[in-house]
Amino acid sequence: MALIQSNISAIEQKSEYGQLSTAEQNSLDSLIKKQWQCNLYIESMWRQKSRQIWCRLGDRNTRFFHLVANFRRAKNHLLKVVHNGSVVEGLPVIKDAAVSFFSNLFRSPDRFRIGLGPVGFKTLSASSLASLERDITLEELKQSVWDCDGSKSSGPYGFNFKFYRLAWNFIADDLLDLAKYFFKTGRLPK
Repeated sequence: MALIQSNISAIEQKSEYGQLSTAEQNSLDSLIKKQWQCNLYIESMWRQKSRQIWCRLGDRNTRFFHLVANFRRAKNHLLKVVHNGSVVEGLPVIKDAAVSFFSNLFRSPDRFRIGLGPVGFKTLSASSLASLERDITLEELKQSVWDCDGSKSSGPYGFNFKFYRLAWNFIADDLLDLAKYFFKTGRLPK
């Protein structure tokens, strides 16, 4: 990795003093590609190591599990906030302060709003509007599932996209019904 980085630096320094030849540019491109591959390999290795630790120690009633859970709880806990220039403590008072802050933030202004006038914004054609309002197809849904990285964190039901790809033949129709329901109602069914 250090050798790749030093070669990239040498070629980049040479490019500062003049134009690179085609061979040098190709060499630089291949070195950058190798650097990305090495970085992905290192990231994958660390991801696997972290999962091994969690699988071994994380899901049991161990000291490690309690340290992780307590750290997350402490990090996400609000003890006090500053509202209107004063420090507010206590959960009910913090809730009231949050409601007050966001109510004021999203309230429409009382004063006159300046309009843009006839600036000639482009509008969508009738066919474009119709294509935006049509139902999603199974091919579009499949393409969107395949475009996502399968090893990222799991969704709301505990499954990542790798699961959806592996079980696609069994769950495709149910996922399509779920997506159609979501686009019609704006809510995910339980």
